[in-house]
Amino acid sequence: MLGILIISIIAGAFLIMVINPKTGMLFLWPMLFLYPHLYMWEKQLLPLNIGIDDLFICVMFLIVFVRRNLMGGVPIRLGYAFWGTFTFFLILLLSNMNSYLIVPAAADEFIKAVLKGVITILLAYSFTNSIDDVDDLKRLVFIYCFSAGLGAILMVFQQFFPEPLAIFTTPSHKYSVEYGGSRVPVGAFMNGNNAAIILGTASLMIVCTIQLASKYFGKWLRFTMVGIMVIAILFTKSRSGFLCLAIPLVMMGLMGKNRGPAILFIIIGIIIFLALPTFRNALFERFGAGGATGENVGFWGPILLRLRSISEMWGAISLRRLLFGESTIVDVMFDRLFPHNAYFGTTLTYGIGGTIWTVVIIVMMFRKSKVMKAHFIPEISMVGLAIRGCLVVFALYCIVGNLLDSHYTRYTLFLLMVLAQRGADLAMEYQPLDKEDISIYETMD
Repeated sequence: MLGILIISIIAGAFLIMVINPKTGMLFLWPMLFLYPHLYMWEKQLLPLNIGIDDLFICVMFLIVFVRRNLMGGVPIRLGYAFWGTFTFFLILLLSNMNSYLIVPAAADEFIKAVLKGVITILLAYSFTNSIDDVDDLKRLVFIYCFSAGLGAILMVFQQFFPEPLAIFTTPSHKYSVEYGGSRVPVGAFMNGNNAAIILGTASLMIVCTIQLASKYFGKWLRFTMVGIMVIAILFTKSRSGFLCLAIPLVMMGLMGKNRGPAILFIIIGIIIFLALPTFRNALFERFGAGGATGENVGFWGPILLRLRSISEMWGAISLRRLLFGESTIVDVMFDRLFPHNAYFGTTLTYGIGGTIWTVVIIVMMFRKSKVMKAHFIPEISMVGLAIRGCLVVFALYCIVGNLLDSHYTRYTLFLLMVLAQRGADLAMEYQPLDKEDISIYETMD
C-alpha cells in the first residue's frame, strides 16, 4: 500500500512538472531525503528495481528539455556546471572501464555506476535550466535545507522507533545491524557519513542565508530545523559530521559577516550538546575508536590507521591506476584497505584526471562564489557566502571521506556547482547602473 501511495505521489508530481517544469527542483530533494529504500527494494515495485529517484530525474530532464527549451522557447543553458558534470562522467567512465578489465565479474556494478553518472548529467542540466532569477536561486537553497531538515526529523524518530522506520534504511545497513553493526539512525541518507555531510551543509546554508525573507520557510522554522539537524548529527555519532559543522560555525562566528546568527547557532549547539550526555559520551568514544572492531585506540589511532592504509595503497599503485583510477569495488574484491580520504583517494579511484578535475572545479566554484558574495543583491550575496561556507565543510569532510563516492554527496556537490554558475550569471545580469546610465534612463523616460 505504501509503495502504491509513493508511486501515486510521484505521478502527481510529474503532472505538476508538465504544467510548471521548474517545480521539479522542488520535488527532488524531499523525495531523496525521505525515500524508503528498504521498502522499495523488498517490494520490487518497479522493473529491474529502478530507483524512483533515478526515474524522477530522467523525467524531470525530459520535461525541462521539451517543455521549457523546445516548446517554451527558453534558450538552452550549459556552462560551467553542465560541462563540469559531463567531464566528470567521462572520468567516471574511464575508471569503471579500467575496473571492469580487472574484475569482469562485477560488470553489473560498474554499469550501474556509469548510469549514475548519466543521471548526474541530467540533474545538472535540469537545475541549470530551471533557475531564471534570484527567487529561483533562493528557492532551490531553501528547499534543499528544508528537505534536509525533514530527513533529520526522520532520523530523530528512527532513534526512538528503529524497527518501524527501518524501511527508510538500505539492505546493507539492515544486514550490518543484524550482524552486530552499530545501530545508529541514518534516516534515508543510506549511512551516517552521508547524513552528517548533508545536514552539516544544510545547517551552514541556513546560517549564511538567515537574513533572507521567505513566505513559507520563516526564520523561526529555520532555527528549529538547525536545532533538529544538530541533534541528528549527534545521533549519528559521526566524527566527520561533528567537525564539519562545528569548525565552520566557529570560523563564521569569529570572522564572518553573519557573526550574530553564527554565534547564536554555536550557543544552541552547545546547549544541545550538554543536554544529551549519552550521545556526547558516545561521540567522545568514537573519537578514540578505530578499525573494524571499534577497539579504543586513542585520539590519534584512527588518523594513524588511515595514514597506514594510504601509505600501503600508494606504495603499490600501478601506472594504469594512476592514469585511469580503479573503483573501490576492486579494492573490496581484492580485500585491500581504503584510503578514507579524498586528498589521497581521489587519484586512486578516478586517476590523475579526476584529481585535476576536482582542483579546477573547486577553484572555479570559489571564484564564482567570490563574485556572488560581493554583489549588492542579498539573495546573490548570501547564496555566494553559503557556497563558500559549504566548501569549508567539504574540505573538512574530505579528510575522512570522498564526496564523489556516494551519489547523495555527489548531488550536493553538483547542486553547489549549479548555484555558483547561475548565481555568477545573475550577478553579471543585475549590475548597478552608474550615474551616466541613470541620467540617460531618466531622459528617455
